[in-house]
Amino acid sequence: MFKVRHIEYEKVSDFWRENEHFSREDLKGGVFDVKRLGHFRNFIQNPKTLSYGLYKGEDLIGVTAFYQWNLAWVRFRTIHIKEEFRGHNLGASLLAKAYFNDCPSKSIFGWMRSNIYGWAEKFGFEAIDQVINDQHKAMVLNAESTEQFLGPYRIAFDDLANT
Repeated sequence: MFKVRHIEYEKVSDFWRENEHFSREDLKGGVFDVKRLGHFRNFIQNPKTLSYGLYKGEDLIGVTAFYQWNLAWVRFRTIHIKEEFRGHNLGASLLAKAYFNDCPSKSIFGWMRSNIYGWAEKFGFEAIDQVINDQHKAMVLNAESTEQFLGPYRIAFDDLANT
């Protein structure tokens, strides 16, 4: 049985580090409050941040986080599912559960690395422009499209719980 829980950002950061999510040494563990991604800027001071863990029993097997990017968008931070659990749409299901529970009227902004452009497009994300910066480009899933692309992935996780 899988369960999605609200978790502290430090748990997300620790999970990324323990699972070698970031290959560059200067990014190990991520940065909490990113103000600039390529030519996109976040001017919100102390943006609302929500972090999520995907659990199988009591084992943390995946993480993601949302934080307010502007008035219309939430940015989703990297979705990372442990290797042995990949290939079953758990990442999309984690994203859908978190989104529909906490941010259902916002568009989702993602800073997508080149190796996941196909994944992002499969789930309705569209490039905002064609600028590529450090193998990343900005993509967005418009609020009007979330039901179409993420709705089918609202699987029967238990209700989102606080830890």
